[in-house]
Amino acid sequence: MGGGPDELTYSGLDSEEEEVWGPSAYVVDHAGLNWIADGPGHKVLVINDEDTIVDRYELEGLVRGIEDIAVTETHLYVLAVGGVAPEIGRIGRNDVAPSAWESFPIPTDNLDPTEVTGLYQDASGVVSVELTFGRQHLPLFEADGAPIAAPGAPVSGYAIDGHQVTLVSHTGEPGQDLQTGSILVDGSEVASVETEGMIGDFFVIAEAPKGDLWVHASDVGINQEGALIARSLAYRFSLDGELVSLLEMPMTDELVWVEHRITMDPEGNLRVLSTGPDEATLRRPTSLDPMQPSIMPPGVAPYLPKRHPASFEAPTPAPQPDNLECLYREDIMQRAYEYANFVAVYNNNHMQTCPGRTPVSYFQEHLGQPIAGVAYKYAGYQEVSTYEHAVNNNFTIGDLNTKTDKVLDGCSHGVDCSGFVSKAWRCGHHYTGNLSEVSFELGSTDELGPGDALNKPYSHVRLVAEHLGAWGVKVVESTVGKDRMRVVVRDMSWASAGYAAGYTPIRLDNLCPDAPPPPPPSTHVVFDASGYIPANSSFVPIPPARLLDTREPGGEYEGQLATGQEIQVTVAGRAGMPAAPGLGAVVLNVAIAAPSERGFLAVYPDAPYPGTSNINFFTGEATPNLVLVDPGADGKIEMHHVITEGGSDVVVDAFGYFPPSADLTMVTPARVFDSRTAEFGAAMVLAGTRDIKLAGVGGIPETGVGAVIANVAVVNPADDGFATVYTAGQPQPTTSNLNYTAGQARANLVVIPVSANGFATLFTLENAHYVIDVQGYFEEGADFQPISPIRLRDTRVDDLGPLGHDSTITIAVDSAPTIPADAAAVFGNLTAVAPTQPGHLQVYTNATPDTSNVNFLGGKTVANAVLTALSNVGEIHVRATLPTP
Repeated sequence: MGGGPDELTYSGLDSEEEEVWGPSAYVVDHAGLNWIADGPGHKVLVINDEDTIVDRYELEGLVRGIEDIAVTETHLYVLAVGGVAPEIGRIGRNDVAPSAWESFPIPTDNLDPTEVTGLYQDASGVVSVELTFGRQHLPLFEADGAPIAAPGAPVSGYAIDGHQVTLVSHTGEPGQDLQTGSILVDGSEVASVETEGMIGDFFVIAEAPKGDLWVHASDVGINQEGALIARSLAYRFSLDGELVSLLEMPMTDELVWVEHRITMDPEGNLRVLSTGPDEATLRRPTSLDPMQPSIMPPGVAPYLPKRHPASFEAPTPAPQPDNLECLYREDIMQRAYEYANFVAVYNNNHMQTCPGRTPVSYFQEHLGQPIAGVAYKYAGYQEVSTYEHAVNNNFTIGDLNTKTDKVLDGCSHGVDCSGFVSKAWRCGHHYTGNLSEVSFELGSTDELGPGDALNKPYSHVRLVAEHLGAWGVKVVESTVGKDRMRVVVRDMSWASAGYAAGYTPIRLDNLCPDAPPPPPPSTHVVFDASGYIPANSSFVPIPPARLLDTREPGGEYEGQLATGQEIQVTVAGRAGMPAAPGLGAVVLNVAIAAPSERGFLAVYPDAPYPGTSNINFFTGEATPNLVLVDPGADGKIEMHHVITEGGSDVVVDAFGYFPPSADLTMVTPARVFDSRTAEFGAAMVLAGTRDIKLAGVGGIPETGVGAVIANVAVVNPADDGFATVYTAGQPQPTTSNLNYTAGQARANLVVIPVSANGFATLFTLENAHYVIDVQGYFEEGADFQPISPIRLRDTRVDDLGPLGHDSTITIAVDSAPTIPADAAAVFGNLTAVAPTQPGHLQVYTNATPDTSNVNFLGGKTVANAVLTALSNVGEIHVRATLPTP
């Protein structure tokens, strides 16, 4: 062992025990072993870092001379020169699967054999012949050693981290002009190197693990001052042209010629084999500061490249977990299953993804058919949404990974199992050999849980979905074999996936501690009362009863309503209500269920559609509203349904009725305010208050009105908020009638007393459009008594807390100072606040009904008006139904 801290010298390369005629090639394999080819001596030596020859390969009689070598996980390849044409020899590695030497001619259909200058092995292990010192290459062997059946034409440049890298040299007159080498990424120049002599070898040494690239250039010739120039250079660039590291070495030592062969080890660091007439030295440079190269003649300034970043948009790095953050198992598995469940159709465009690459048989057999788990450039697309967009738009230049290669991105690349796991782990790209940088080994496979992995370094890695006990494990993995290039979910035995198969259990360093189980689904409940039905009222409550559910067979109408469809629902004579002659207005809760798009529903007497609405709904949301409607002489009500596309289900529940003699008059629904129209300014109602006339318009008389029944709808609010409607001239209550979400439409029924001149005040927290339809009024009589709105229950501030599934609270309505103990029914607003899951609320007096009053989604606050009878002790019950925890 000799040299300084950056050197590893093997003195035996030219000793009595091991005579070496002339090292001609040098590479470092995936395990860090040094492979040195003695070209004239027809042998390859394998040397470890302890200065020991651990293996050797004799080539005498097989080849004419060794120009270059490549070493994969399974084979040694040699480029043989001399004779008519170069050829490739191959042998199985002695430490993996020894085999006899094989000889392969280099296809000459699309290349000139005299331009073959070396071998190139990409990050996936695919082996190519290099032409014209790296300006082009022709892939010939897959990573597993399988010859590529139809290599096609040589490929210009290199595919690195999803981008196409091309090197171009511009030579001027030797000794007069500077020589320039340009690095182009996706066709844009990102950096250039100028040399004094003649720029010689100019090629990519290797792709570094972080997506950088090592580039080699030699400068040989006479400069403008007539001096001899002989220097060997290595630069490490990021893809946007930033210089990361620099190494320069002289090619002469006191007029003795010295050759340098540069390669990269598995960690992305350079190793150099320097050979002179009497010695060969292995070096591992440890300090590669761009301004102070470690190996360089003293006093000689380095060639610093020029950067051209403006011409290239640097690739957006994949999101990295912050050191203070962590990933939950659920997040990891959600991402993994998104890739496995993604479906794409493999078409003729994808058949042309890359010259000389034959899609695996599975994809050829399923041409034009949906394929689950098809892989599309994991490194380029962190999220499945952008991944899906790219596939669906038929991006074809190396994007749809259906080929027999197994690396991350680019034209000659296919799916990479470690690339898939890296995306699920959000740790950048780590291959199987360096996953240890972001993970640690578990004590046994018994410790494995979802989101952990089984890693076989330098071979394959599987993401664990579920531990199946003594038999095996469920995994999500990138496949191998005939259907390679897909992400699949499969059960595997420990014999195939555990220690016996070479797999080690590992866990992401940034894995969050197992979170406690989530709290059970719940919702807060708020109830505000704004009126009551006196004991001597003619209002007749009934046990809540379902009159229609279009989701259930056997009803008056079955199936979803289409746009523009009108249906009739019989009310009279059902659920304890009298026949039509004895029936006045009915109290109903009408709900839209499972709408395929946004729309609205209007409820009115069996008469022509009046041009109003009661419910505004959005895609997928169950939306209820309280309706007071006079069924008319035939005892039926009419519903008019409008939807953008598709259909909706409708549910109708009855809660009571008024006889014709009641102090209640229903009118033909009429629109009395619409801020979207020119009549009312065609502008949003600004945050704050606005007075709106409700009496003396729309069939409501100017005088004799105790309270107006109206439907208030908010449309396209600027932000989340609420609205309150109250008597003009009175203090604003601390309650609300309507809760809304930004950009959506929501409606609710109000029964509101008006001022002496017929006005009510609308308060809105955010700018929004409002639409108000009047439907009737209570006279100043005994059937309805409005009160100043009062909050009777708010689980956010009392000791009970939110309601879980099948939980019930009791509200003592008669505890309100403005509601008498003998009140028959209460009118108010029931709100589900901050529900964690979808569900519904029911309001009732005695037995739990099969009806609902408020339907809600997780995370959305929803309010609905209710008019419900009181028990004989002045109470109502509210029950929450949520998913079972």
